[in-house]
Amino acid sequence: MESSITQSNQLMKRDRPKLWPVLCVPRKKCSHNALMTDSIRKETKMRTAMKQHLAEHFSELERRVYDLQSPQALTGYPAAMVLMGSSGSGLPGRGERQSVVIRLYAKAGGFAEIDRLGEKLIRLLHEQSFTTEEGSVFRCRYLSEKGSDTRDEALELSVREYRFAADALISEAPTDGADLWLDALALWSEQQLGGAWTGCRGSWPPDYSLPAVLWRVTGCEVKPAGGAAIELRKQLAGHVLGRSEAEEQAAVLALATALGEQGKIPLSAVSKAYMTAEEIRTDLQADPLSHGQLTLTLARRVPRPEVPAALMQQIHYSKAER
Repeated sequence: MESSITQSNQLMKRDRPKLWPVLCVPRKKCSHNALMTDSIRKETKMRTAMKQHLAEHFSELERRVYDLQSPQALTGYPAAMVLMGSSGSGLPGRGERQSVVIRLYAKAGGFAEIDRLGEKLIRLLHEQSFTTEEGSVFRCRYLSEKGSDTRDEALELSVREYRFAADALISEAPTDGADLWLDALALWSEQQLGGAWTGCRGSWPPDYSLPAVLWRVTGCEVKPAGGAAIELRKQLAGHVLGRSEAEEQAAVLALATALGEQGKIPLSAVSKAYMTAEEIRTDLQADPLSHGQLTLTLARRVPRPEVPAALMQQIHYSKAER
């Protein structure tokens, strides 16, 4: 057992690139109030960016885009309210999702008018990227209508709510070279998708741009493969972000098909080493940020590392006389 652990550790050290020592600075503890303040500040900046976009491009509203307030306080119709809902927890290398509800008010034309306004609202926000005042980027996605239509008889208003998601990617410093398997898979993905696609490793880089695919390792195992080799197996998740939902789904299917047809991914062009792709699965309904639409296992057999041991030069045996 001890010998097996030693061999595995030596193999991992051999495949792992040398790293410079890193100075670790203890993270300051943040109070609950400080975290709440940061969350509220982020929501405010998202709401401001969306309100400004609607005010500038939704001509029918005539800049009547508001925060939460009573319908009686609105200065005219049609009008819209941008309401921020709950937010998901931030996941390093992936992102966080903020729910948004936009409430449309239409006075003339009833629900036929609000149908037309709702279609334009979706066109203006769905799959659109926004930049806050601080330079943070988030993307808006239309989810569905929320609840049933309502009518305010006193004000003669038709009211409808639309659910959106504001997805903010959490970026980290590039991790090129930290995992040769991820480097090879990201490069292979770029070659398969071509065009403007970018392959990312482990986490989203600060300068990412769409379309892009992120690969991250979710698990790893080492199995014996005979007396002279062992098998390394890594489970990975792929997050595909396109400029539209159709582009995302096409890329997911293209990668899954190529993985199944080719079966192997080159790890190094110099050494002609390959990784075998297994257990390829896709889920087009999965959230591209929190889960990823692709999962697979990469496997590779490598020789067992040589374990230094003392050589026996002579054996002496003496049978005790009775």
